[in-house]
Amino acid sequence: SNLYVMRWVLGRGRATTAVAGIHLLVDAAALTALLALSGGVTNAFTTMYFVPMTLATQLSPRWTGAVASACLIGFAGLFALMPAYAGPPGHEAHFIGHVRGMWVAFGMSAAFMTYFVHRIALSLARQRAELARLRLAAAQDRQLAALGTLAAGAAHELGSPLGTIGVLVADLSLMEADERREAI
Repeated sequence: SNLYVMRWVLGRGRATTAVAGIHLLVDAAALTALLALSGGVTNAFTTMYFVPMTLATQLSPRWTGAVASACLIGFAGLFALMPAYAGPPGHEAHFIGHVRGMWVAFGMSAAFMTYFVHRIALSLARQRAELARLRLAAAQDRQLAALGTLAAGAAHELGSPLGTIGVLVADLSLMEADERREAI
């Protein structure tokens, strides 16, 4: 459903950006609830938080920050529901350290991913704007060339009869009277 929302937002304007941003925040909250019910922070699908964060980069920097923050808070909230350690005795501290390290790694990955994907999106937007500007300039150049061709054709069409008249006028003094009356 996020793909349809994003297409709708990109096809519309800024007015619908808020709808898409709120939708992504709801998705992050729903993902947090699902993860909480299925293993919490130890669930391997915690990486799915990257999906709404990546989609938010297409909205705006504010929505990117809001959705990324919501995902990081959701991931951190899963620590409160962390299941009891079921491994060998005496390794509880290592397990907790590993899980906390997962959160730090997730946070760093989220920061890098959102930063670079957002930069790529901005770069593509600039390229699209430049391409549109170049297309407009090319269309204007074509129109100007067509106008020049039209003016040259009109000048030629007017120049030919005037040239003929000029030659006849110059030759009037060399013509005999009958010829001169006919030429005039």
